[in-house]
Amino acid sequence: ALTHGQAIYYSEKAKDYPLFFHLGETNGLGFNNQIAIFFFIAIVGAYMLAKTRWGYETFATGGNEQAAAYAGIRTRWVRIRAYLLSSLCATLAALLSAAQDKGVTPLYGVSWELTVIASVVIGGASILGGRGRVIGSCLGAAVVVLIDKVLREGWPITRIVVIDGESIAVGAKFTLPAGAVLVFLGLLLVIAVLIEPFLIRRQIAAR
Repeated sequence: ALTHGQAIYYSEKAKDYPLFFHLGETNGLGFNNQIAIFFFIAIVGAYMLAKTRWGYETFATGGNEQAAAYAGIRTRWVRIRAYLLSSLCATLAALLSAAQDKGVTPLYGVSWELTVIASVVIGGASILGGRGRVIGSCLGAAVVVLIDKVLREGWPITRIVVIDGESIAVGAKFTLPAGAVLVFLGLLLVIAVLIEPFLIRRQIAAR
């Protein structure tokens, strides 16, 4: 990503390993390999966050780093582990996408950051840290993908036109201009961030 052109040059060597591209294809059991990898990572991630010390330390550091440090948690290493794991997941996602699309370009993945952030925030993760669930992020990603698909591909519009006594169905497709999807996702993200403090206060008051 830092060298742009060299990334393309070195990626051409992937052609010598056709098994790599099988990751983006359907296996003998009838489902895509990416789906199997996704569910495996989601299950492992959900267990680690909810049932292990690593998950407790991660939520504690994200919620209040100073309090976590007073509790004896090595917050610096917790943040480093979280960044490393995030980078590892991003790398795996990039490899799976490249395997599915059979190649990449220097602009591959540009502007995906907003989509990812919107997915986890819509899924219930706190933009301030300390709260979130893997299942919520998965559902948020599904919602964002559905919104993206509808806004990009548009939705059909059918009208009945009567000409000389004959009814003729005229079909068209309503689409939004380029860039509208990112604007819409950005608005959803802003709304979620603005609503979050009120939800937190409501939860505290309910206790």
